[in-house]
Amino acid sequence: MRVLHLLAVCGVLFGLFRTAPNEFLTENLSLQRGAWFPGGDYRARPAAAPTPEFDIDPNLICPPDKQAWRKNHRIDGVEVQATEDCLPDNPWDVAVAVKGANNVSMGTLHQSLYAPDAVTKSEDRDGDGDPDLIEIRLEV
Repeated sequence: MRVLHLLAVCGVLFGLFRTAPNEFLTENLSLQRGAWFPGGDYRARPAAAPTPEFDIDPNLICPPDKQAWRKNHRIDGVEVQATEDCLPDNPWDVAVAVKGANNVSMGTLHQSLYAPDAVTKSEDRDGDGDPDLIEIRLEV
């Protein structure tokens, strides 16, 4: 019975020595482990299996109401490039995000999904020409 316990303890110690990170070993033990258990040669990753390409017309599976969003747009001086994505971003949202909600026209703000009164700037309190009072409204 004692022999089995001794073998079990030796096996656990061997496993700990074999799998312990280098940070937990002294430099000598790390070098000794490298001599006893050298790393294997580098093996390149196997080539991936080719994926089949399907010839599907995107107009059949993409929602038709987003068709106009895929075109080039110039909104309040912001150039939004055309895309072939099935669900493109709202170009007015892109213009508001790029230019800022305070720097776009109300028409652009109303066509976007941004709330027109979410951030309002007003009252030039120090007289330097920029708004100093910033109100942020959150819908919870």
